[in-house]
Amino acid sequence: MGEFKQILAKGREIVAQQASMGKLRLELRSLEKDRRQVFERLGREAYAQLQDGAIPRLPGFQRPFEVLQELDDRIQALEEELGGL
Repeated sequence: MGEFKQILAKGREIVAQQASMGKLRLELRSLEKDRRQVFERLGREAYAQLQDGAIPRLPGFQRPFEVLQELDDRIQALEEELGGL
């Protein structure tokens, strides 16, 4: 009977450990999601300020800015095309 109690206790320990790990993973994913959202907002705000000339265009950011501008232009063209249908 003592061996059964040891096995049961070990099982409970493993379940508790797994539950704790699950909570930590969930919290980690939530924090990572929050971080991504902050970076997205930061990027959108920086892009808007670059377009307005409120902040200078740094050479290292020129290509990403151009890509975003090209995407914006394509999106606008498709929206206009859809609006004309």
